[in-house]
Amino acid sequence: MADQLLIVVKKQNNQNKKIGLQESIFIHEGFEYFLAQFFNLFNQFLQLINQTKKTSLFLKMKGTKFFLQLTLLLAISLLAFNGYLLYRENKYIMSSTGIPSKVFGPYVFIYDGIFDEKNQLKGGIPQWVIDGGSNIAILSFLDPVELEKSNVPPQQFLESIAQVSSNANYYVMFSVGGWDFQNRFTQTNPQTVAKNAAYMAKKYNIGFEIDCEADSGAAKQWINSFITAYRQIIPKDDVNFYSVLSMDTGASPGAFFNVEAAALENLDSLNWVNAMVYDPEQSPDNRQFWDYHKIPPNQFTVARNLVNTCNDLQNLLPTLSYQKDGQPIRGILFWAALSGATCDSAQEGAHNCGTSCADCTGGVGTKGNWSCPAVASACQTYGVCN
Repeated sequence: MADQLLIVVKKQNNQNKKIGLQESIFIHEGFEYFLAQFFNLFNQFLQLINQTKKTSLFLKMKGTKFFLQLTLLLAISLLAFNGYLLYRENKYIMSSTGIPSKVFGPYVFIYDGIFDEKNQLKGGIPQWVIDGGSNIAILSFLDPVELEKSNVPPQQFLESIAQVSSNANYYVMFSVGGWDFQNRFTQTNPQTVAKNAAYMAKKYNIGFEIDCEADSGAAKQWINSFITAYRQIIPKDDVNFYSVLSMDTGASPGAFFNVEAAALENLDSLNWVNAMVYDPEQSPDNRQFWDYHKIPPNQFTVARNLVNTCNDLQNLLPTLSYQKDGQPIRGILFWAALSGATCDSAQEGAHNCGTSCADCTGGVGTKGNWSCPAVASACQTYGVCN
């Protein structure tokens, strides 16, 4: 029995290696300590029974004492372990309240599944993003195929949530898809993907974004089915942030014709639709395309690129003042930030922090000291960051 329980503990410890060194130490010094004491007393109890078959009152009392100690230590160990599990779960749950009327912040490119063969992408929201550069971070990207199979996010996503989970005025979204995963949507069952996505949204109090860049009739049908299934689980309530559902479309309405059509057909179910960048590395203001979208201003966000932008506030000012049909838009999003851990682990001076993402950046600076001062200033000008 004891050996079987120890095997279970060892299996649990192997799983815990994935959640960080400090937490593994906590388990080793806490939970395993109590279990070790439990097994020690249990073995002494068995030895006491085996040493004699006497049934004297003294022996019964001594055996009872061991049994009580055994029970007490087991109860304490279970309480300690349950407390740890509660702590672990809570730090991955956003405390965000309400739904922001304006959003300003970056996509944070921290996961690319099967396409990140060298594991260059590391988890974490850049510190400059947290320190006054945004009120939202969109963690990118979940693989639709993986999402169909599991409702557990990649560890990079959980680590990133933990950085900001205590801030009630900060918001996090998960984005599923992206360019690399564009053809994997239609390989999945949209109802199953929606079910797992909705589970994550509620569990971690995060919003969800669909970034389907496969422009086909099949992709449009997939998006429609996903949104219908998602809203059957989490209705749009305009109160809880976990109810937020958005999607991307092309910079111009014709860039992804079928995707744009899906967005227009589902406006009642979506919180906003984001017009992606057109010429990423030049960071243009694409208002010549934005004006043609038939999406209402209060449901319309526009994307800019961080490359060549972090030190150029003048380049951003026209976007900050952009209005659609004479009305303010819902927000401005940026493609794409790389985590500090990604850039710190890259070779000094490596282009785009050594990743294959040509239109991503960690900001300006050096290892351990990345920043994006123009975006931070723009966030304050936009009235989102304090």
